[in-house]
Amino acid sequence: MDSFQPQWPPSSSFLETLQTTFTVITLTTLGIILLLLLQRRSSSRNGVEPYVQNLYVYPIKSCAEIDVPSAKVTPRGFQYDRVFQVVVPSVDCSDQDADAAIASDN
Repeated sequence: MDSFQPQWPPSSSFLETLQTTFTVITLTTLGIILLLLLQRRSSSRNGVEPYVQNLYVYPIKSCAEIDVPSAKVTPRGFQYDRVFQVVVPSVDCSDQDADAAIASDN
């Protein structure tokens, strides 16, 4: 009986086969994980379709929102959303973290 003598370094065709096999196994495993995650996500809804409960636009960036029944989607987002920003000349920008008065609902 002949004994097996490994070749070192391995041939390039062997390395290519090994790399292809590893790639196939990795992609298959990732695909299975993705399918399991998607099945878990869809079964957690219990047959209830998602819906939008409230829709808000913020005409002035970082200030109070306005509840709207619908909104037109533009290339920049919802129409009238964050169109304006309060700016103080001595400061780079203002938001409700910097000035709590501008965040009030009034």
